[in-house]
Amino acid sequence: MNAETLKKLLDATGPIAVAEIRPAFVSSDLTVRGMLRELLTRHRHRIQPKPSDVRCHQIVAGYLLLCIEKQDESSEYVCSGYEATRDLLGHLQLWEQGRSELRPLVEEMLDELRQLYLRSDDATRLCIENGFLEHYLADRTKLKQFEDWQADPVTAKAIENAIEFWYES
Repeated sequence: MNAETLKKLLDATGPIAVAEIRPAFVSSDLTVRGMLRELLTRHRHRIQPKPSDVRCHQIVAGYLLLCIEKQDESSEYVCSGYEATRDLLGHLQLWEQGRSELRPLVEEMLDELRQLYLRSDDATRLCIENGFLEHYLADRTKLKQFEDWQADPVTAKAIENAIEFWYES
């Protein structure tokens, strides 16, 4: 699956077989994944059979995590790391307030974000701290979701930095 093929699907108006776009689900190409996100969020009604809400959110969250990791704005379909953290916050809020089948995605995504933080360089870690953790942890009741983060000295420091932004004077 390449960007040209997905661009044609985005520009068309007819139905799209899920089998046509399935290879893009696991692509490491950010442009392909960004175009897939566009299909899943703005053209989902055209995809046959319609993918489940859970699967769509997993695919989009995976793309956003990849954007945070790569810090690459190589096309109009690719989010910057900070844009991706903002969008991830929006998804998390939707999952928390949404139907019960979406709520397990919160824990899954927080674990994937923790793993990304641990393997990242300082710039990506700062993006996660400033773009995601500071905003998500503005509500201190959310800290209970970060027990795994607090158990590791590296990620515990990220939590400390994020809550310090709001609660230390």
